[in-house]
Amino acid sequence: MNTEWTSTVSATNPLPEYPRPQLVRESWMSLNGLWEYAITADRTVPETFDGYITVPFSPEAPLSGVQKTLESGQYL
Repeated sequence: MNTEWTSTVSATNPLPEYPRPQLVRESWMSLNGLWEYAITADRTVPETFDGYITVPFSPEAPLSGVQKTLESGQYL
């Protein structure tokens, strides 16, 4: 689902603000951004990846760049 804010999200630094303003820490690192991903049938690290996903968005979300639904028995 796209919203009026969809076009303002950066793939390299999405949602850079601290996620819980009431519990701010002095030092923290956001892991949001582009990550390689693979959808596999087991939990081992693959030798090759399927592409890139924009974290923190789920694989199903348009902003993730993946737009795939994981089925039962699949791992991301």
